[in-house]
Amino acid sequence: MGHERDMIGTISFAIAGAIVTFMPGVVLGLLGGQTKETLICGMGGAFVGVILSQIETHTPLSYCMGVGLIVGGIVGANYSALCYWRRLLVAETPS
Repeated sequence: MGHERDMIGTISFAIAGAIVTFMPGVVLGLLGGQTKETLICGMGGAFVGVILSQIETHTPLSYCMGVGLIVGGIVGANYSALCYWRRLLVAETPS
């Protein structure tokens, strides 16, 4: 959440996040990011963030969950492209 824990701080933090993450989302979408993989990996990353915040007690839950969600979403968006590149490299490698 934002530094302020009231409703205005939360809403302004959400709007700022939407402004900052708009362009990376457009770029990843144009690179061929698939929605299903992005959502699954994003939720998995958020789940891992929740677990890590329970292990590391000094880090807030919202921070760990947010970082996990973003990293998981980026991994999911690039998953199909990485699989394609791997198949392409394996096909070009002489046996």
